[in-house]
Amino acid sequence: ILKGYTNLIELSSVYISKLSFKVTSFRNIKTSPIEVTIDEVHIVIQESLHHQEFNWNEWPDIAKKMIEDCNRKGAYGLLERITDNLSLEINRVYVTFQSMGKYKTRKIGKWTPPALSVVLNNVRFVMVDEYGNEGTPEEVWWHNSRNGKQETMLRNKSMGNDAQGVINDRGTFMIYKLVTMEVSIAVGYRPKGMSARDTFHGSKILVANLP
Repeated sequence: ILKGYTNLIELSSVYISKLSFKVTSFRNIKTSPIEVTIDEVHIVIQESLHHQEFNWNEWPDIAKKMIEDCNRKGAYGLLERITDNLSLEINRVYVTFQSMGKYKTRKIGKWTPPALSVVLNNVRFVMVDEYGNEGTPEEVWWHNSRNGKQETMLRNKSMGNDAQGVINDRGTFMIYKLVTMEVSIAVGYRPKGMSARDTFHGSKILVANLP
């Protein structure tokens, strides 16, 4: 997957523990909350041994293609609505990046630089309303309904804002997401084959539980 975006790094290993799904109603899945819970994710990323230097002269064309891909929008359908009802909670994510150093070899030795480990604790990715409040799919979707758009337009007009386009653009939906977590960073040497979690616990912590 990473090679589709960059050839500078490679995904070495991924481990996921205790993955669970909770759907309140399969019969009315369009408006039902979908909760995904994961205990731990361990990810090890390493520097690629075979990569070409990035040609910055190609950046304008790459940026143009990225913008075109983003603007290539399809119809908002059932799948998109179900995805927007999804909430994700992860107890802990361990990510370790291993640079190969000057000699660019997988053989571990005194020439191998220390690995950088990042831990994301209590990761939450949830849908919220326009004020950042969590709620049911109906509550966080209210501002996209016709009544919700009319309410927003009247409120903005009372505040002196021009919101005429809000109610007229019926094909536009505003989706608000909230991401929260605590971050810890550590640096230490990683023996070959060691997991991201064990690497972090064996490293020197530089930052702990930064919100």
